[in-house]
Amino acid sequence: MLLGKRVLSTSTAILLAVVIATFAWSGMAAAESEEYGTELQNYFSNANAGAGTAYINITAPLEGAPTATAPYAREGELCAMIYVFNTEQSLQACCGCPLTADGLLTLNISTQVAVNAVTGGLIHDGSVRIISSLPNSTPAPYGDTQPAYAGCDSNTSVCCDPTAAAEGFALAPTPELIAWGDHIQTTQITETIFQADVPGTGEITDPGLGLACADVVRLGSLQGTCICPAAQVGYTATAKHKKR
Repeated sequence: MLLGKRVLSTSTAILLAVVIATFAWSGMAAAESEEYGTELQNYFSNANAGAGTAYINITAPLEGAPTATAPYAREGELCAMIYVFNTEQSLQACCGCPLTADGLLTLNISTQVAVNAVTGGLIHDGSVRIISSLPNSTPAPYGDTQPAYAGCDSNTSVCCDPTAAAEGFALAPTPELIAWGDHIQTTQITETIFQADVPGTGEITDPGLGLACADVVRLGSLQGTCICPAAQVGYTATAKHKKR
């Protein structure tokens, strides 16, 4: 009888170990499938070709600091500095969009990301680089026009300027963004996670992405800008994006 109980206990222990190992492996796989980074990179395909609708989804899994003095710090607000390249790796558009902790920033690739190239045309295939930065600007003074490339949060009075040091505002990279991008294929739309990377010093400081962005919007007479969502999503917490 005791032997039977011992066998049962041993079998149960083995079963529990297998179950625990399975859950642990699943958790590890899920964690490895998400990449948080200071810089995120991905490609897009067949935009503006009438073959379907594709999106980029960005979320900031940060928590705010309730006791912080600055409103943006209380909300855990970050900037997604977005830089859009064509297949020749030439910067075609840029913009900065605010995003708070657990917020979801969704951009239509055809109408918001690849629609306003510096050349005046549409971009069909290319790549996107996203730099995660602390807010680095403020709204334009009363009576002045806010630059189209600098998205602002009216609730916290901070803006995201992707031209950075070129306009006197530095990028302050912080590794807390994650993003997914859709790809329009011949018969379907697929989705992949943005790959995380650490930008080199030359990409952040002069002559980095900020200066390149400033040149693009200046040479394009304010063409060359991607478009942040019209709604002030910078301070609206939403459910995290779930991968399909």
